[in-house]
Amino acid sequence: EVVERPISRAELGLTPADVQSGGDLVLAVVRGDEVIRFDQGAVRVFQPGDRVVVIRKSHDAGAPPSPAGAGNPAPR
Repeated sequence: EVVERPISRAELGLTPADVQSGGDLVLAVVRGDEVIRFDQGAVRVFQPGDRVVVIRKSHDAGAPPSPAGAGNPAPR
């Protein structure tokens, strides 16, 4: 899933690559009013107030699909 979230205290001063090693794939950093894409190379380390847009494993990734009729009527 794609999520925008604030950086954690533990991530302050780390690089986007450091966060990726923890399981999140950083797509962009939101710094003030600016969105900095991962491929621009402008973010050396995370700063206070930064937010990150990441891809991370969905919590429901391993859940089986819902059976037909489970809360949703079948199409007619």
